[in-house]
Amino acid sequence: MLKTCLKSVYNACMRKHLLVLVLLLTVVVGGYTRWSARAQGSDVRYFPETGHTIRGPFRTFYESTPDALLLFGYPITEAFTNEGGLEVQYFQKARFEHNPAALSDVVQLTPLGRLLYNPYAEHIQPDIPVSATACHYFPDTRQNLCYDFLTYWEAHGGERYLGKPISPLEKENDRLVQYLEYARLEWHPENISKAQIVTANLGEIYFRVNGENPALLRAIGGSFIAEQRVTRLIVNAFVTQASVSHHDEQKLYVIVRDQNKQPITNAAVDITLRYPDGTSAKYIAPKNTNQAGFTVIPIEVNAAENVIGTVEVLVRVSVSPDLHTETSTSFRIWY
Repeated sequence: MLKTCLKSVYNACMRKHLLVLVLLLTVVVGGYTRWSARAQGSDVRYFPETGHTIRGPFRTFYESTPDALLLFGYPITEAFTNEGGLEVQYFQKARFEHNPAALSDVVQLTPLGRLLYNPYAEHIQPDIPVSATACHYFPDTRQNLCYDFLTYWEAHGGERYLGKPISPLEKENDRLVQYLEYARLEWHPENISKAQIVTANLGEIYFRVNGENPALLRAIGGSFIAEQRVTRLIVNAFVTQASVSHHDEQKLYVIVRDQNKQPITNAAVDITLRYPDGTSAKYIAPKNTNQAGFTVIPIEVNAAENVIGTVEVLVRVSVSPDLHTETSTSFRIWY
């Protein structure tokens, strides 16, 4: 009885962590960039100014935002999945995020202002009085937004696209600036014929500060629809239960990506179970990988009553006769 209880608790914990891990690795194809001739959609918008594109939820978000170019700038990378499992794309002034685990097309802005502002550094605050009629106080952050900065904020989406102020008005490199959650506003009095309040290029700055791969900045040029050849498969495989009984149900999650960590669609997956007593069983995934590079294989565990130990799961993934790979995982028969 005790052994059964311990097994239930352990497996529940494992299922929780594995589900989180799978959701982070699985990419919902709606906004995922896939440089392959077979997966090009008609929702691609190309920016010759930087040689990059936007598509899917990122394009929808960008084009539904008034003054998007003013607030976000041009894209400086393609969309990609970061180490935390988020789909992200850098723009000159912003970074977009899409969480595949949310199973929706909701796009969030990375709080670049918060990430780049150092409240403990020495800051020079100009001697500019706060006006009750020309300022707005934000109790959540205990900051004021005043004068032209407030006017710009109100005219360009306010809290939705710029966030609340997180710093007072300060002088940085002899320029008046103020940090907000998603941006940094700067006063450019030299712009006589243009807007004197501008959104700083925090996307470019954070790209460097965050140590991103400089190759991501490389323009794809006019050949952005061209095929990128898949040369290597990356496979992650996880079982839902770390331990099972002799006659139990198990599931195997398989995620297939290419050398650029882009999802592989329509990959065939088969597995071989090797039991501790030397017997084996084969299974074929009922469905090939979907557009997120994901598939699930149900497993019927059927071991002899006297068998206790580790069951090795050999996973074989095949895209073509010349492109295939293998990986493995395991689980235990406990009782």
